[in-house]
Amino acid sequence: KFFGEIKVTSQVVGFYKVAWNSYEKLAYEEVDLPPTTLHTTGYWFALGEKVIAKLREAGSWNSDLNDYGPRWNEIRQQVRARDNYCCQICGKPITLCPRCHSRAENVVRVKSGLSGLAYTLGHLAPLLLMCDQYDLGIHADPKSPLGGGQPTVVIYEQIPAGVGFSQRLYERHNELICQAYELVSGCSCEDGCPSCVGPGGVLGSGGKRETLGILGELAGR
Repeated sequence: KFFGEIKVTSQVVGFYKVAWNSYEKLAYEEVDLPPTTLHTTGYWFALGEKVIAKLREAGSWNSDLNDYGPRWNEIRQQVRARDNYCCQICGKPITLCPRCHSRAENVVRVKSGLSGLAYTLGHLAPLLLMCDQYDLGIHADPKSPLGGGQPTVVIYEQIPAGVGFSQRLYERHNELICQAYELVSGCSCEDGCPSCVGPGGVLGSGGKRETLGILGELAGR
């Protein structure tokens, strides 16, 4: 585990219109805004090769990057040419633009154990620190440079330069992981819900089993 200074770059590409009472998503609108950069502090930890190997053996690891085979670049170019180098959803001159790609993935949501872990920690950390939920941001990366190319979860402060939350999370790392394990293992849902690892969607899987496997290894359970 680590904590230190980091630079976070983010960009808002759209927003949902949501019903006031039910939070039902009514529509999606795109916006064209420049990226913003935040210099702050963060706390992060990476999953080592031994942990990942154990999870693979147990069938509890699904966060590897996709391997499309040695001919992927050739096939990709053929598909792009077939589609006239245009996004098949919005018609823009690109195979599948990032915004449409994200929306396509949300149709069939398969939550990985890593993203489920980030969801759980992102909701527990503010309770542990007694701070506002929006004081912290969280990011899960299956191949992060912060973690030496290993799967990494980063919790960072949404306040320029930080106010010490990252160091406190670093110091209470074991407590955070153990509480996360107790939360997920004690939840009565079958495969993820907003109270533990987040919902899996109507289609797809919620990743609860994978998240619990990661937490079990980290907590030594």
